[in-house]
Amino acid sequence: MVASFVFVLAFAGCGSSGSKSSPSTSSTTKPAKSPTRQPNSLLSPIQIKTLQTDLTTVKCFSGAIDGIVGPITRAGIAAFQQAETLTVNGQYGPSTKTALVAATRSGTSVCTVSPATTTTTSSATAPACTSQAIQAALPAGSTITDFGCQGVWAWAGIDVNAGQDGFEATDLLKANGTAWQVVDRAANCNPSVVPPEIYNPGCTTN
Repeated sequence: MVASFVFVLAFAGCGSSGSKSSPSTSSTTKPAKSPTRQPNSLLSPIQIKTLQTDLTTVKCFSGAIDGIVGPITRAGIAAFQQAETLTVNGQYGPSTKTALVAATRSGTSVCTVSPATTTTTSSATAPACTSQAIQAALPAGSTITDFGCQGVWAWAGIDVNAGQDGFEATDLLKANGTAWQVVDRAANCNPSVVPPEIYNPGCTTN
């Protein structure tokens, strides 16, 4: 009887030491680091409105001052960059910001012709590439701050934490007849199917 009791204690001791070793292995696994966002995605809606206002002042933008970066705002940035002989990439980086702030303060009209204020995608089967069309496809309460379209694909940067700079979540959308529809990124993010302009950042951020 005593021998059996000692055996049970010894067996229980082995089990407890084995259970201590397993957590130490799993704790070495680190979560994947989020990819760096594009420069425009780091702007808050207030900063975007300031950008759009400045572009309007120098005659490079004639769209709505809505705090949303889309194809029209990017075209305005690119038009300004071209006029100022900067690298033309549609991104509001440090050199572009410095030049735009200087031009705005001096009241200089940099662009001779403002980019068009309406846009469509390159596919006749896709809906218009506008902030209103993209916003209509998003869940209630979502605030769009950045978006882009190419063919039947689109992406949207969503601000889910008011007061923070830039967007915290990304949705992938696909044309569904006359409207955009949010689709599952895990099932649809295939670089051989989704255009590069949409895949990054539509499939590579948050």
